[in-house]
Amino acid sequence: MAGGVLQGLLGAGIEVAEIWSAGNLDHKTTRRLAPNWHVRALAERHGIARFSPPPLRQWDGVIDHVAGVGADLLVTALTYQIVPAHLLLMFGTRAVNFHPALLPPYRGPTPIDAMMLDGTADEFGGVTMHRLEPRVDEGPIVGQRRVPRRGRHPQVWRAHLAEAARQLASDELPLYLAGTIKPLQQVGGNHANAWPSMRIGAQTALAEAMHVVDALGATGRVTVAAAGARIPVRNIARVEHHHETPARIGWREVAVNLADARVTFGRFGSWQRLTHGLISARELLAIERDR
Repeated sequence: MAGGVLQGLLGAGIEVAEIWSAGNLDHKTTRRLAPNWHVRALAERHGIARFSPPPLRQWDGVIDHVAGVGADLLVTALTYQIVPAHLLLMFGTRAVNFHPALLPPYRGPTPIDAMMLDGTADEFGGVTMHRLEPRVDEGPIVGQRRVPRRGRHPQVWRAHLAEAARQLASDELPLYLAGTIKPLQQVGGNHANAWPSMRIGAQTALAEAMHVVDALGATGRVTVAAAGARIPVRNIARVEHHHETPARIGWREVAVNLADARVTFGRFGSWQRLTHGLISARELLAIERDR
């Protein structure tokens, strides 16, 4: 989605002074097959500087750095950090965030997982562009695009969320900056399950584990505690009566004792990650062709 936002900014003629990222931008499959959606590839093509900042709340030099860059617009997308108030003050109303859900339901850092777990991805799936304020994901809404999941593979759905973010950055953002769009205050509260647990452990009941894996196993984000490690899993292969045999970690499976059963899970490994990349790239390229 961050690549979609960057693509939209550039398409709208907005000059990008610097890209901040604390994570790994080098998703190789997307970079090679769908470079128009890859942040690092876009940055290199357009000569945009990249910077890995310290945690924003602990960075004493953030004001001086921003002043040196000379930017007058702050855009965030999947930052997983709270932008401190003194940084927001530098930009005033020219600070916006792209959130992968239709706000106000499902605020917080993992709305996609929460919607999939709750079965509400068709109702609340989409992207919201809102003004950044000190309270997380509660700023006035500048624009929204509805993107229901419709049973699609998670990576296919994410590709369409990225396209929705691109459209908002390209179309609504310039109008907002020009004063044509007036943001609307959010009405309503956060969804009760906006912070879902995707960690399965010894205290997890079988029914709960089955629900989590069924909803989110295809994402690669569900993990099982085994022998002091967190192992990503994708499905449940076998269920047995609970017994005291220690956890067993194999190349393709991991077997652990839950609260009321012994369960063998299929691991989410390098092959699944490669498949995710290929699915994403194929769908992103299809979106470009149909644009």
